[in-house]
Order: sequence, then structure tokens, then C-alpha cells
Amino acid sequence: MQTTQPTPMISRRRALRVLAATAASLALLPALPASAQAGRLSESVRLKHFNINKRSKLALDGYDPVSYHRSGGPKKGSKSRAVRYRGVIYRFANDANKEAFKKSPAKYEPAYGGWCAWAMREGSKTDVDPKSYLVIDDQLYVFYKGVWGNTRSDWIKLAKKNGNPALIKQADRGWDKFVG
Repeated sequence: MQTTQPTPMISRRRALRVLAATAASLALLPALPASAQAGRLSESVRLKHFNINKRSKLALDGYDPVSYHRSGGPKKGSKSRAVRYRGVIYRFANDANKEAFKKSPAKYEPAYGGWCAWAMREGSKTDVDPKSYLVIDDQLYVFYKGVWGNTRSDWIKLAKKNGNPALIKQADRGWDKFVG
């Protein structure tokens, strides 16, 4: 004769404590930064808010977004190696980069739709020099460099003091004002 053990019952109070603890733990997990959410935006939002040529829809002035992640830095892409991703056109220097982008576009798209990361900290869209950039935690950030200064240098100086995560969080809040 086989006896069965009664199944343990969890009290309602205990269940609520476990649920509350789980919710609190999840709240501590970092949210996906706005800088990495570009692929989730609708095509119309991307076309409205990305730093692209409004007629051709070309991003990064034709620079290959994958090349920023490779040794040798940014390279101009070719018209014959263009990819349209959710309304935005990207060009590539070679077929390998084109295929890498097609497999993981969110990894290679610039943060903040290609606007200056430094200016985005202040909630402002400022054009960039596509050769002024940083790749931080595998995310591309581009910066203004011109008559009014070099915001990449400003970012590096402030990051030494406050850390990149703090600056990125500020810029994420700025970007959210446009697309949030």
C-alpha cells in the first residue's frame, strides 16, 4: 500500500511576499538603454527622428556602421552594398560587413539615431562628424566635431570623472524625450 504525501500549501501571505520580492528583484535589473532600442522604434518614428538625409534616407553620411566596430575605424560604404533597415539606408564597405549588419542590425546602428551623444545628454539633436566616434560596450556613439568644439573629447574627459554609464544614462533620457 502506497501512501501519498500531502502537497505543501503555501499561505497567501507567503505567496505575496515571494511575489513582492521577485518584483523588487526585477526592478533592480537594468532596463535596456534607450541607446540600444533603435530597432524597436516604428519606421515612421525612425524616419522622423534619426539623423539621416531626409531625401535619400541615408545614415552616417554613407559610412559603414559595422566598420566602426572593426580595426581601422569607419570606412565609406558603397551604393552597391546598401541595406534598407526599417526605413533607414546604410551602406557597407564590403559584403562581410553587410551580412553582419543584416544578422544583427541593432548591434551596429548608432545610438540616438546617429545624433551627437554629447548633445543628447542635454536633450538636443546636433549633427555629427561621422569620423568622431566611440564604441562603448559594443554600442556606437557619434559626436559633433567642428567650429564649436570637439564633443568626443568632452565626453572622454567627463567619463573619466563620472563614468560612461552615467553619461549614457543622461543621453538616454534626452533621446527618450524625442522617441519615448
